[in-house]
Amino acid sequence: MIERLILKVPESVKYISEWAEFGNMKINGQVIINKKYAGCGMTTYYLTNEQPVILAAPRKFLLENKLAQLPHLFYYEVPDKYDKNVHQLLHEKLAQYLQDCINCKWPPKIIVTYRSFCKACDVLRDFNIPFQVIVDEFHVITQDIEMAAEETITFLRYLKMLPDVIYLTATPESEQDLSTIQDFRGLRYIELDWPNLKTATIISKPMISTIQACGYVIKGFQDNGYFARKGKHLSKEAVFYINDVSNIVSIIKQNGLKPDEVNILISRNEPKNKAKLSKLCSDTGMKFEIGTIPGKGERHKPYTFCTRVVFYGCDFYSTNAYTYVFADANSENRRIDIALDLPQILGRQRLKENIFRDEAILYVKTSSLNNLQTKEAFEKEKKQKIEISKRDSNAWNNIPAASRVNLAIQKPDSNYMVKYMDANGEYRFECNDIRILSDVKAWREKNKYYRKQGTIRINLRDSGFIVRTSFCPTPLDNFYDDFLEESNWRKRMSLYCDFLQEYPEYTEAVRNLTWIPEEFHRYYETLGTERIKANSFQQSRILNEVNQNKTTDDIVTAFEDSFHTGERLSKQEIKSRIQQIYDGLGIGKTAKATDLKQYFEIEETNVIVNGKKVHGYKIGRWNMS
Repeated sequence: MIERLILKVPESVKYISEWAEFGNMKINGQVIINKKYAGCGMTTYYLTNEQPVILAAPRKFLLENKLAQLPHLFYYEVPDKYDKNVHQLLHEKLAQYLQDCINCKWPPKIIVTYRSFCKACDVLRDFNIPFQVIVDEFHVITQDIEMAAEETITFLRYLKMLPDVIYLTATPESEQDLSTIQDFRGLRYIELDWPNLKTATIISKPMISTIQACGYVIKGFQDNGYFARKGKHLSKEAVFYINDVSNIVSIIKQNGLKPDEVNILISRNEPKNKAKLSKLCSDTGMKFEIGTIPGKGERHKPYTFCTRVVFYGCDFYSTNAYTYVFADANSENRRIDIALDLPQILGRQRLKENIFRDEAILYVKTSSLNNLQTKEAFEKEKKQKIEISKRDSNAWNNIPAASRVNLAIQKPDSNYMVKYMDANGEYRFECNDIRILSDVKAWREKNKYYRKQGTIRINLRDSGFIVRTSFCPTPLDNFYDDFLEESNWRKRMSLYCDFLQEYPEYTEAVRNLTWIPEEFHRYYETLGTERIKANSFQQSRILNEVNQNKTTDDIVTAFEDSFHTGERLSKQEIKSRIQQIYDGLGIGKTAKATDLKQYFEIEETNVIVNGKKVHGYKIGRWNMS
């Protein structure tokens, strides 16, 4: 069970550094902070406050981006290939930095990747400095588990031994998913509640392939001179999020793009990436290189291509860039986690003057029906993997510790076993819950969220986005935006009525919008626009009339059931039946035989009751049809 605390951010606060009370809260211990949106300055706050901080992040790009903004930081990063001399020099530099901070009474500020964190701590042990550890973009852990399981789990287990760790993100896993991970189970969970949080807009489009769809976008820019337009404002720069270097290379080549037009932001540490760029250079006769993120005021090229290495934490300062995202459900590394990736992507453009910063076009290729797997089949496969992983982990842990060092897990995708280093410096094996969750999420995305374009749009709305289906919005798209952005109930009711009065052809489409509260549909269908307007769009008055109408309908039904054409009844019998109807419906009214006139045609007559002739009515035709 996660202990949840919601902190309301004052309306005057735009950045955490402006919120004095936050600094006074002294948040410590092991805690998750959901800052809710990227760009609130929380990472910068921790890197500039008066507390010793070591910030661990998943990507070098993120740390290099922060270092460019805050040059006072000490960047500690262990080289990919072990070199004793280089390691020793790096340790000495960190030790000297810490000593300088102590001598000058500066709060040390260290930034490090997840993979280098434990090595940095080897140096920190020699200094009695009460560091607060900030694990930035910690949700990436569940995505990186397949690529770097040993480093990830070793990192997490080391963190569990530390007294003061903040797991920070704007897009955490769901509470249900977090509760399945032992490393996060039971942690305090703090969520920031920002007033007037702007909702981003996603224009969702189907595609046949990433290369084709991106080619259309590029051709549009080449023909028109801009990517998007809002009034007199033009977007002349684009950021393409494509998590596939081969696709990026093909797009550059097929569209004749030149190095001075293109910024390629991909991992520098992956040899395959360098080989693909080298071939691009050879094929085109031009020199393409892995780029860097421009700083404030620096030139932004028209085409920026990004893989997932820059989805998280990096800041762009373009004044007019438009965002394009490409997701292919049939390729595991090309799928986009709508709940986690898209908010991160939309949060990358930092400048308020960029009026396109809160909007993106998402191109999606849905799951191939041939590759879908039923939930039953997946659960059966998962159960088998868990059993194998537990069996193998137990067997390998019984091998002498010295012999475990060189053991390597073969075919890691076939089970959930991971190798990691424990607190004693010994290698251990376990059936890992993060790998299980990663597998579950991959199944959910491919077999549930990406099955149809309609399902994708529902998932987008459930994740808090305004969703459109075209660049030039239809009236229905505009209604989506207006209704979701409006929080006042009366104004929402007015929007609902005005829209359907102007566009009655959308009545069925609006009725099928399940994210609109049911009461709006019910009130409109019961009363219509004119009666709702007559009640000044006030909910209490509308509800009162709806209830009155409901009572009227119930009375009509009761009269129709209690009396029938052709019957001859005494006035006393008629009065008695009507009184039963009123009493049964809770209507405080005394019945009269003449009340029947409202529902039936009636004719004066005499009837025989107990051998006596008395006055009554003959019931004629039903009046209410």
